[in-house]
Amino acid sequence: MLVVMAVLLTTAPVAARSKIALGASNPDGQNMAAVEMYKTRYGRYPAMWSLWVTWGLRGNDKTCDAGEPCAFPTAMVDQLMDVGITPVIWWQYNDPRKPYTWLYSYKSLLKHNHDAYIRQWAKAARAASAAHGNRPIIIRPFHEATGKWFPWSIGLKGNTVRNYKQAWRYLNNRVRSAGATRQQVRFLWSNYTPSRKTYPGDRYVDFVGFTVLNWGARKKNWRQMTPQVAFKVKQAAKFTKKPIIIAEVASFHKPLAKSKARWLNKGYTNTYRRFPKVRGILYLDAPRPNGGKHPDWRLILPRNGSAVNAYRKLANQPRFQGKIR
Repeated sequence: MLVVMAVLLTTAPVAARSKIALGASNPDGQNMAAVEMYKTRYGRYPAMWSLWVTWGLRGNDKTCDAGEPCAFPTAMVDQLMDVGITPVIWWQYNDPRKPYTWLYSYKSLLKHNHDAYIRQWAKAARAASAAHGNRPIIIRPFHEATGKWFPWSIGLKGNTVRNYKQAWRYLNNRVRSAGATRQQVRFLWSNYTPSRKTYPGDRYVDFVGFTVLNWGARKKNWRQMTPQVAFKVKQAAKFTKKPIIIAEVASFHKPLAKSKARWLNKGYTNTYRRFPKVRGILYLDAPRPNGGKHPDWRLILPRNGSAVNAYRKLANQPRFQGKIR
């Protein structure tokens, strides 16, 4: 009997891992023209598309006016969902008129100063999802809060680990109390690197995310994707079993221009093979901002088309054609 049991256990089929959903994030791509360009270039629509929405200056009795960047992007969300794309909204907690002023603190949120705005925003998200069969919309508030480069960063303007976690839970509760269900609106908790210290708890998180960048510029700074993903997946596994969406992945193309294609192919392939918790990858297809420090991450670089070709081949493999459902 023991021999038979051993044979059964060793020959039982291993469950296939989920396909990975691919997507892109581009601050200049907040329109369907950019999405159609993606389809033309890579042969298919992305499974996910990032929208960048600024929080806006709102108090207890004020709401967003139509057309302001702080309003829920209903029109664009509808267009994305009409073609089967899951919106991933970077909900940036700052004033759109002064985007890099240290205007907001988590204390301001916890004092109910933005309740009306949150309620309106959440109801709009709920309605957009309901109009498309309750398909999910993913939101990414307070991203990379453990860094020092955003107005909502921990350690700035009275922001602490404690009130950051309180603010995350408060926001989650407010969105839910406005009627947006977990099926309709899902929270992506995404710091630069996952840490137990800043985790608000499984009850308030649907996906765990992180950032993986290859800054290049010098050969010694060339950082492969796989070791970074391995380290961050391991960190997340210390405190949660939640599925992972890698919220930002990007590589510079200098000085090893020919290696960017290999960086993509090897990194994405190894992520599929080695890390079944990863359900999605968003490429940060962003140009270098005027006066900004980060490189030009765009896939069209280098100009020889090697990175575009590599990404197109990945996007057309069945294993990278997952969906967020």
